[in-house]
Amino acid sequence: MLTDQQVKKFQKLYKKHFNKELSRKEAFRRGTELADLIKMLLASSSGNRKNCR
Repeated sequence: MLTDQQVKKFQKLYKKHFNKELSRKEAFRRGTELADLIKMLLASSSGNRKNCR
């Protein structure tokens, strides 16, 4: 789960890179999906799949 601060930072980064603003709800959803993907990739690359959802 992302904190409010992390969601705000994700909104800033998204705006900077894609020139599009996200609502808090959308930023939370996309940020969570990105974090989940990164966790899955890290677990996969280390051969430790039990950390995946």
